[in-house]
Amino acid sequence: MASAMEVESLAKHVGEAVHFGAKVKNTGQIEAGYIVVVKWKEHGTEEWETGGLEDAWLVPEQYGEFTIGFVECTERMVGKYFDVKFTLYQTETDRILDVREIPEAWFVEAYEVLGTLSNYWIE
Repeated sequence: MASAMEVESLAKHVGEAVHFGAKVKNTGQIEAGYIVVVKWKEHGTEEWETGGLEDAWLVPEQYGEFTIGFVECTERMVGKYFDVKFTLYQTETDRILDVREIPEAWFVEAYEVLGTLSNYWIE
């Protein structure tokens, strides 16, 4: 698991999925609706892709924990790092309440081709 507090990137391979999750707390004094939007992009590029969206209603001091979406690692991702951005919105106004980003959150490794002769002979 990669989080904003960790430095090391999550290592994945082609065909594996990167799952996005977030924990939201209502720190206000009234029940409120929230939307969490996850976006991801190749590190060093500018164009974000949507990875998922989740909405919830929470009472004051209540936490909500969400699995928001995922992206499957493909061949075109091999050898690259990817950034993730979580944005928390207020449902009624679309006002941004919080934004958190994990730079270089995951890296897609190529499978290494290995082999050994297990037997050999001459006749």
